[in-house]
Amino acid sequence: TEWRFPMAWLAAAAGVAVLVAATVALWPGRAVAGPAQLAAFAVNDTAHGKHGGHGEPAGALAVMLSQPTTRLGAGLPVDFAALRTTGCRTLSFAGHDVLELCFQREGAWFHCYIVNNSDFPAMAKDATTDFEQKAGYGSASWTDGVHRFVVVSNAGLDAVKRLL
Repeated sequence: TEWRFPMAWLAAAAGVAVLVAATVALWPGRAVAGPAQLAAFAVNDTAHGKHGGHGEPAGALAVMLSQPTTRLGAGLPVDFAALRTTGCRTLSFAGHDVLELCFQREGAWFHCYIVNNSDFPAMAKDATTDFEQKAGYGSASWTDGVHRFVVVSNAGLDAVKRLL
């Protein structure tokens, strides 16, 4: 009968350890964030967020992106720190900063979301360009090796594809 008491405590301790491990593994925000999750976040923010931003670096980049000759998939001059500190709208996704820059091209509004690949190592490995039409919004997601970009517009997928 003496061995039953310690066994009950050991079983209880093991149960608590399993519960703690499961809680940590499944806690919101702990899941690996991938390009699809970032694109869904960007579409949702485009549909429901308050957009804005100001500052010289953000304004200069918005002017560049507004030009019909600018191809977004070809090495955009992004200084993440300068954009964040001088007025780009900053959001949080999976515990990291996301910059949003709005621009207009050919009468349509586009919302460009930018994250540092160093904040999302698993996402950085995915070098594909993904396109999606969802809930009336077209989106494209790609990386330049340093940053991951998602562009969203209610002008539709064809309008987004023309940017790249």
